[in-house]
Formats: sequence, structure tokens, C-alpha cells
Amino acid sequence: MEWQRFEKPDYGYTIDLPRRWIEQPPDLKNSPLETARFVDPEDRRHSVSVFRSMPAPETTAERLAERAQSALERHSWTEFTVAADTIGSEPGLRLNTVKRDAGRVMALRQYFVARGDVGLILAANTVAAEEDDALLTEISERFGVLLD
Repeated sequence: MEWQRFEKPDYGYTIDLPRRWIEQPPDLKNSPLETARFVDPEDRRHSVSVFRSMPAPETTAERLAERAQSALERHSWTEFTVAADTIGSEPGLRLNTVKRDAGRVMALRQYFVARGDVGLILAANTVAAEEDDALLTEISERFGVLLD
């Protein structure tokens, strides 16, 4: 697979995505913390967004994941699991959850990493979780954290 790099030094990260993926403007109605949104124009079953937390003392991946889970629960996401994982080469957490509606299942995985007083969240949505597992894992492994 051919990859392309999107560099976001102002936000503290780089992200590598398959060559055909494109960047769309952040959906600030979704979250004012969203910095970028990426989609595959040939396959709308999956997408990736990146969020950057506001600076706050004692920012940790655990606190970011707890806040995310609370927000997602209010929007009917269920079946949460949280486990240690890496984002790029950084230790962090991975949260998995699903939303079910009319026989459809949307899966969401979010990766959390914090450095200093800032955190990054890589969020990947898919309606083909098993099929997309290797792709989404590789995207998270190729993610570059540039936070100081």
C-alpha cells in the first residue's frame, strides 16, 4: 500500500494514511478540539479524526480516555473496553466502543497519548471493524507524536 504523510506541527503530530485518502475540514460541531478529519473517498465506511486537548495540568491518557468515554456514553455508545496500547511509538491507551442502530454497528477506536499538559486523540470509525482492523492498526502505528 502506498502512504502519504499529513504534517500538523502546530497541533503536534503527523499522520500517515493510504494514498487515496483526503483531508476534510475539522467538524467543529462534533468537537471544538478536532484538528483534522480524513476520509477514503472511494470507501466511506471508515474515517479518521485527530483531536488535541486544551492544555491542562496533569493531563494523562487515562483522564483523556475517561472524559471521552463519558461523552460517548451520552451519545449511545456502549460496550467500552480500555487497554494499554501505543500510538506511534508512544505509550498510551486504546478505547474501543460500538454504537448499534437498526441492525448496523459502528465501531470506534480511540488512541490517547499525553505529553506535558497536552494530549492527542486519534479516532477511527468503521462499519467494517474486522475488515478494517489491520488498516486502522497500521494507521495508529505510523502516527507521529511531535508534542514537546
